[in-house]
Order: sequence, then structure tokens, then C-alpha cells
Amino acid sequence: MIPVIGDDHRRAILEAVPGVTITPAAWKELEAAIADYERWHRWQLLRDTPSYKAKRDGLWRIAKLNKALADAWHAEKFRGDPLPDQILAVLSEWQQEIERRISGYDDVVQEFSHSQDPGRDFLFWQIMQVWTDELGGKAGRSYSAKHGSTGPLIRFMDAVVRPVLGDKTPTAHTLADIIKRHKAPRRYGGVKRGK
Repeated sequence: MIPVIGDDHRRAILEAVPGVTITPAAWKELEAAIADYERWHRWQLLRDTPSYKAKRDGLWRIAKLNKALADAWHAEKFRGDPLPDQILAVLSEWQQEIERRISGYDDVVQEFSHSQDPGRDFLFWQIMQVWTDELGGKAGRSYSAKHGSTGPLIRFMDAVVRPVLGDKTPTAHTLADIIKRHKAPRRYGGVKRGK
């Protein structure tokens, strides 16, 4: 896989937050966030991606089929035969994973349904997750009359998105508004991204 964050981009991020050690896991999360954003916008341009609702409905159909299969195996249990128990355990794990993903879709739809550009909002949410969860930073910003909105998170977000968004990169003031809106980032579906 070709890295999404090149050497110059990586250097700009490191210079934006001196003294912050960005772990390999954090770099991986940032690359995944940017790749997700780029994929989102390719899909939007091509109009060939199913909506969140369609994906969620598809997962519900799979969940129903999985449950029906588990019920059928449960009815076929034979005494002393360990195979049905093993199959039921796997089907139970699948059911939990499917339900977790459905919950994740519901959370994303709820969080970003108001947005004109949900892909961009989700990108910022993911960057804040890396900042708070991987790097231990605070989801905060500050303001000074001389410099306007500032702070390490604003510099970090700007450095991450500027090569991706180009001239559509939000101003520091707008980034401060984004931070305020997402001050307490949530984990969609209760699971950390990329795990």
C-alpha cells in the first residue's frame, strides 16, 4: 500500500506539534482517516456507493439470516457432538460483530446527518480521536487577540488536512468551531477505529 502521508506531509505534522511523539499506531490511524476521506469523495463523485441506510439494511438482512442459521443449528444439536456447539459459538460472535457494525452506522448517521459534507466532518472527528486517544492530547482550543484561534489541536488538524483539502482547508477560527462542536468525540459503535 502506498502511504497516504508522504515525507513532507509527515514533517509538517511533526513541526506543527513539537514535543508530541506520534506513535506508529497514530500514523496508521491518520492514514486510515485520510484514506477514508478520499474514498468517501471518490464515491460521492462517482455516485456508485450505497447510502448508509442501504448498508445498514444489508447488515440487518445478514443478521436475520445469521440468526436463522443459528436457530437451525441449535435445533440440530446432538448429544455428545461438539460440532454444533462450535458452530453456534462462531455464529454468536458473527451476530455480535454485525450488531456492532449496525450500531456504528446508526451513530455515524446520527452524528453527521446535519452536515453538508459528512466525509469532511468524519475526517475531523477521526483526527480528534487520534489526538485525544492515541496522542493523549486535549480537545481544546484557545484564543488571543493577536493570533486569533490557536492551540496544538488546531495546528495539528491544520497540518493533517491542508495537503488533503488544499484551498478548502478551514481557517483556524473554523477549526476552533469544529473542535467545539466535537469537543467530546465519541467512538462509533463502541469500537476504536482500525481495530
